[in-house]
Amino acid sequence: MADPITFITAVDITPARDAAWHTVDVSANIPTTASGVLLRSHYASSTSSDDIGFRKTGSTDDYSTAHAVAPYFAYTAIGVDGSQQLDIMVNSGGAGKEGFVELIGYFDQDSVSFFTNAITHAPASTGVYSAWDISSDTGADTAIAAILYLGTTRSNDTDVAWRKNGSTEDHYQAHGSSTGGTYLGTAIVPVDANEILEVKWASAFYNDFKIVGYITANFTGIDPPTDESITTLTTWTDITTSGALAVAIESIATTPDHVVGFRKNGDTTDRSAAPEPGGERSVAIIEADASGIIEGYTDSLDAGFFVRGYFTAEAGSAGRIMGSLASQGGLAGPGGIAGPKGGLAG
Repeated sequence: MADPITFITAVDITPARDAAWHTVDVSANIPTTASGVLLRSHYASSTSSDDIGFRKTGSTDDYSTAHAVAPYFAYTAIGVDGSQQLDIMVNSGGAGKEGFVELIGYFDQDSVSFFTNAITHAPASTGVYSAWDISSDTGADTAIAAILYLGTTRSNDTDVAWRKNGSTEDHYQAHGSSTGGTYLGTAIVPVDANEILEVKWASAFYNDFKIVGYITANFTGIDPPTDESITTLTTWTDITTSGALAVAIESIATTPDHVVGFRKNGDTTDRSAAPEPGGERSVAIIEADASGIIEGYTDSLDAGFFVRGYFTAEAGSAGRIMGSLASQGGLAGPGGIAGPKGGLAG
């Protein structure tokens, strides 16, 4: 059995930076049982907010929008086709401002599914929560969480919110900015037993909400999300979620323009930056260490951190041992001795 998410040593898969869609083959990096990948993207310069986009190969979606200004790191879960391919669009950024896309992990088909074309929803009213039933879209599957793709072409801030249906949560804060940074990655949102979530917006000009996939197993949703806000500023601080392979976390600020960041415990790379001038939200899926620890960073008490859920090991899988070996380029990667189902890799 395979874990729902496996992390690997980061691989640069940036295509030509020409604002065109390019098919990227990652079959050398993920097994045939992978339904999708986890990407980490950023631009090299804080003055750049050029367009970027991601889709499953075969999709007709054309959702590209300005990446949150660099060096902000966006985390995107997106599907791959049967040949382990996805499509990526990166705009130039210009000299010294280049955009980068890294492959950092993959999802197993038994736990996580992706649509070829995103399903969309436009709330009928502004300022109120709108129920979104995805049960007909998941077919014979039963989703426990949805994967929400966050991008808007609107040129000014829009308050938005997402939550499990019936939740008491009400984090209604700005996404987007007047300076252009409007792509934030993918958020994981738990759904209720009837596969319903809720979304809210302050303006229909935000663009439809988009779901690119869903989770059926080995994920624990937390409603309302756990408040893990940091009180020690400008210091990388441990956030512990017992039993987690990876943590779905969000920074939700009450005022704009704060530096935030997330990383695996023990990582020494500085992955902190302001999401965008005017923006108040940041979303991420972060690998946890063997004790379920990730690290968070902020420069303001106004930026709260909230854990919305976490991935757990598949019962009977090789779990963290295999994941650790894969991330080090050892036995558990594609083509190694231990395959994704625990047998011999092809």
